[in-house]
Amino acid sequence: MKLQFQVGEILSCEAVPKSKKLLCSQVKIGSQVKQIVSGIRKDYSPEEMVGKKVMANIRNERTIVRLYPIF
Repeated sequence: MKLQFQVGEILSCEAVPKSKKLLCSQVKIGSQVKQIVSGIRKDYSPEEMVGKKVMANIRNERTIVRLYPIF
C-alpha cells in the first residue's frame, strides 16, 4: 500500500452534530477542496482550526487516512 503526504489549508471547520470527537473541515489541497472528518475535537475548537496548515496522509485519490495539524 502506497501512502502520500500532502499539505493543505483549512478553509472552514465545524463540529459534527451528535459527536464529541469529530470535526468536519473543508481543506484546500493543491487546487482541490476536500471534506475531511477528523477526531481532533477534544484538542481543537472549530474556530481555531480555520486558516491552519495541516498534513493529510492520503491512501489514494479518494481516501484520506489521517489529518495532522501543523503549528
